[in-house]
Amino acid sequence: MRTALVLVVGAAALLAAGCGSSTPSLGAGAAGVPADAEAYVAVRTDDPNWRFFVRGVLGRVPKVAAGTRVLEVALVHGKLVVPHGSAAHPLAKTLRYQAARAAMPGGLHGIAYLSGAHAAAQLHEIPGEITITTIPFRVRRVLHPRGTDLIARLPYRWGAAWLTDDGMGWRARSGGPPVLRSLNGRGAEQFVAPYTERLFDEIPADATMVLDLPLPPQSWESMPELPAAVRRLVPRLPALDLEASLDTIFGGESALYRRPGGEVTVVTSPADTAAAQRELTYLFPKGGLHVTTLGGQLVVSTRPKGLAAFRGGGAKLSSKVQVPELVTFVVYTQRYLAWGELRGGDPTVTVHFNRHSG
Repeated sequence: MRTALVLVVGAAALLAAGCGSSTPSLGAGAAGVPADAEAYVAVRTDDPNWRFFVRGVLGRVPKVAAGTRVLEVALVHGKLVVPHGSAAHPLAKTLRYQAARAAMPGGLHGIAYLSGAHAAAQLHEIPGEITITTIPFRVRRVLHPRGTDLIARLPYRWGAAWLTDDGMGWRARSGGPPVLRSLNGRGAEQFVAPYTERLFDEIPADATMVLDLPLPPQSWESMPELPAAVRRLVPRLPALDLEASLDTIFGGESALYRRPGGEVTVVTSPADTAAAQRELTYLFPKGGLHVTTLGGQLVVSTRPKGLAAFRGGGAKLSSKVQVPELVTFVVYTQRYLAWGELRGGDPTVTVHFNRHSG
């Protein structure tokens, strides 16, 4: 999973307030958070994965005062703040927050509430998870359409995340069909259809990091903004529509993985492998990549041995990694295994930590 938001404000307020409670209770601070908060996190700092949890929700980990047993922090109007006192209209009293809490399991070491808009923003950061359809679609129109957005957007009521001994979970509560705010709608968002992961049968077993996900047509063009890592890797060239180029290169189930020694390999199944290779040449005119095709697969690696290992007959990753039959993405590292699913129409994420990873 790659749901990393970037926040650059609020650190001074956190340091001044001490960054949390001194007693191990979860959720008490919600009474001091305004109802329109974008997110609220409460987590026990004795859990070895608490930093990973906070970063997954807020995109960064604030400094914590010595002796803090429970960190509580909220994102309010774009700023990180420490809950204190009682808010006039507290988040704790809202039906959205109460529903998010009710969705969490027992044995909690950390909890997080996300507004529907904040949960949707995190989903949009995963390529291919939310796509655009132009075929006939069912939408919900607002009573007084305003603005110029021609795409009907998927609404979410709230998001919830939790941390337990078993790992981490995340859920966004669906708000129904896409909402159209313009009378001239030309498309609608839809969540990607779950797929059966197959590439783990071909990826070498010594891979140390894997991102596997489905990439329907126009996956990259559907993203409001390309991930920062992609922008750094592929700088924009003159007269280049980067999103369209990426949509030409990638298609179907796609995987990016790293192996010991720094080798990075990408496997995808574009609609036209020849056109994909031409786009690669344009994006990387100085070369440095090793490319081959295997049937309808395009395999790109930073080293020749990456191609050989992928098509070779050695041990494969599927021998040691198992995920549900239908998923929306998979992330594997030496520290954790994560995957997305659709449960009752709601996007969910499950993270299992490797207890032997240190």
